Amino acid sequence: MKLTKKQIFAIVLTLVWTGLIFRFSLQPAEQSASLSSGLLRRILNLVYHMSGFQIPIEKAHHLFRKLAHFGEFFILGLCSAWQIKTIGKKFWYALGYGAMVAITDECLQFFIGEGRAMRVTDMGIDILGVATALAVVSFVLHFCTMKRNRKFLSR
Repeated sequence: MKLTKKQIFAIVLTLVWTGLIFRFSLQPAEQSASLSSGLLRRILNLVYHMSGFQIPIEKAHHLFRKLAHFGEFFILGLCSAWQIKTIGKKFWYALGYGAMVAITDECLQFFIGEGRAMRVTDMGIDILGVATALAVVSFVLHFCTMKRNRKFLSR
């Protein structure tokens, strides 16, 4: 099977994003916490300057880290959905890939040590991120197909 440039790009994009996920997981706990708290601090400062509403970083940090898990795997879901769509497979393959990456990611954290841990809840959040992205893509594709069919039928 000869791959098109679009298919190769989609595969490479998915693999690069997977590599970034693993790179974040290979960071020691202190470095990871410092990165997320630094980013969160900037976001909370922006919220404060825009609204005057102040949120203590201690209360928001855990939620922010869980949302980061969801977000990075949501993006993986978008990348893998595009990849799967370009090669003509079902979205179940993308969900399976996302689940495999989520499990591998948590296993990496378990073996890296340095304050990191393997958490089943994080695996669930990761897989939920991929599944949500696939649901959004499916809905958008379905909506676009319905709209196109209505235009065709109204001619």
